[in-house]
Amino acid sequence: MWDAVCRARKRVGQWAGQHQTLLVGTGVVVACGAGAYYMVRRVVNEAENMTKDIKRQIAEQQRLSVHLRRTEEECKAAFLRFLPSMKSRIYKQLDLEHVVESLKLLDKNEKDTRDMLWDDAKLIGFTRLYTSVYAYSLLQVLLHCELLIMGRETFDKVASAHAKVDGDDDSKDTLTKQHQFLSSTMDYFFTTGLPKLIEAIEVHVHGHAELHAWRVHEKRNVLPTDLRSLLDELHVAPQWSIEQWQSFLIFPETTSIDDVQLLASAMPWLNELRDILDSPFLLLALQDATNTLVTTLQDQLLASLFDNKQDVPLAKIIPQLKAEAAKYFKPQHQDQLWDDLTKRESLQHLTTSIFAPFAPSIPSTWV
Repeated sequence: MWDAVCRARKRVGQWAGQHQTLLVGTGVVVACGAGAYYMVRRVVNEAENMTKDIKRQIAEQQRLSVHLRRTEEECKAAFLRFLPSMKSRIYKQLDLEHVVESLKLLDKNEKDTRDMLWDDAKLIGFTRLYTSVYAYSLLQVLLHCELLIMGRETFDKVASAHAKVDGDDDSKDTLTKQHQFLSSTMDYFFTTGLPKLIEAIEVHVHGHAELHAWRVHEKRNVLPTDLRSLLDELHVAPQWSIEQWQSFLIFPETTSIDDVQLLASAMPWLNELRDILDSPFLLLALQDATNTLVTTLQDQLLASLFDNKQDVPLAKIIPQLKAEAAKYFKPQHQDQLWDDLTKRESLQHLTTSIFAPFAPSIPSTWV
């Protein structure tokens, strides 16, 4: 038995020695085949993982796009709710209707009083016009920032794997926080910021020497070029610093202890809003918004006054100022005005800066 085994081993060894090249080649082929298999498998796995990542990124981008669109709709709805209050405050402080009514009731023989009232109507008309443009832009950008801050927290909670299933208490806290945040900023804007804005525009308009020289009983012929030049000079917003814009939008950090305690839950959002208001994106967005509206305003005002006319009397311009300012508060103009402002590239940059952690996923436009 043992002899048979030894003879078999000897024959196998002899055969292997005679076919050494074949054995080596076969081993190499098998090794290469196994290596190629595992390499292909690794490539396939990487491709599958990459596909999953791409699908996950696409889903995340779609979710973010839907979230931003919903936030934009909420922003517009909030803006439209605040618009009547803004109009009433502007019209109350810049009461052009009272001056116009006084002119209608005035005796024609009271020339000096008539001239004085026309001068008041002129100054109030231009002041109200620019106040309406600037206040419209300020309110739109302010609400845009605030709702994005609140919306981002909602987006974070939904995206987090540790989000609470039972969130009744959390929901109540969030509602309290949102109420404190919006009420404190809107209260400041309407009671302090808007009056400051009106005062700043009044100072600029009343201090304009050429406008003072335009008197109704003397200025019979106003050329389109003269009016456009005047409108450009009255557009003071580009001269304002970021600090002046901020004074219209948010209360100073030096608030009383009682106020701080009342706003305790909203303080992180308020601090973030201050950081946003300090950013260059905010200044660009505000300047872009006011420039956009002023350019449109100039074109519409001149088109309505100088349609196939070389000149018009100043007495016809003043009532048109009143009509143009009113457009910013009429429902039929809101869709176009809103679209003109929200499609600006500067507002997109501001949105991206607020949603910084998700910047690569933010769509090119959020409207």
